[in-house]
Amino acid sequence: MLRFSPYAWSKVHYLARNVPTEVSFFGVSNETDPAIVEDVVLFGQEVSKASVDADGEQMCDFIDEMFHERGLEPWRFTRIWMHTHPGSSTAPSPTDEATFRDQFGTQDWAAMLIFPKDMRGKVYCRVKIMKGAGNVPAVNYLCKCKVDYTLPFLASDEAAWAKEVAAKVVERKWANWGQGKSGYLGQPYGTYPSSYYQGASYGPPRESDLKHDMYESGSRGYYKDGKFFPWSDVARDARID
Repeated sequence: MLRFSPYAWSKVHYLARNVPTEVSFFGVSNETDPAIVEDVVLFGQEVSKASVDADGEQMCDFIDEMFHERGLEPWRFTRIWMHTHPGSSTAPSPTDEATFRDQFGTQDWAAMLIFPKDMRGKVYCRVKIMKGAGNVPAVNYLCKCKVDYTLPFLASDEAAWAKEVAAKVVERKWANWGQGKSGYLGQPYGTYPSSYYQGASYGPPRESDLKHDMYESGSRGYYKDGKFFPWSDVARDARID
């Protein structure tokens, strides 16, 4: 079971009720218990009534902010992916399933949560646990989530949340739909080598690809000082019961 602090849960409610489109965000896990969601955080994204897109630069900025500025370990903010659906249905779409499969396939566990727009319907919550390397299939469990009022929490801050939405969420101009974007979370054409596109084999990056001090989008890992660091290395000690 995933437990939300009252602060994190009230922020989810705020985002669902006040962002008129779909919106996507990550849960921030407790330092000692990864099944406790202390906060939820937005990343830069272009949204519509039924979709969210984030390119590589936006995901790089998000990881840089969380890792360098806030000092959080990657496993605390890359495993629990959440988003809203515009109506009352929280059934995963084919795009949701592809994103959860392709972008969260290297960690030993990850979670996908989908919230209805009015926050009155059922929340979809699924945890995926990887059983091993190679072609060993993951095991998926539907699980529950709840607000835990025994956890310490901050007061809600809708003014700060509104500023975060204004800074991170841009409604898509449909005339420019699809330009420079591909997929759901950070798979832009022209940003990474061709081996990273559309589920291709993720081989070692070429030397030319490492000249930029940048992070790889999604959940496979990040670049730093010309080296590639997979999330699996820094996150393997995090466990969920």
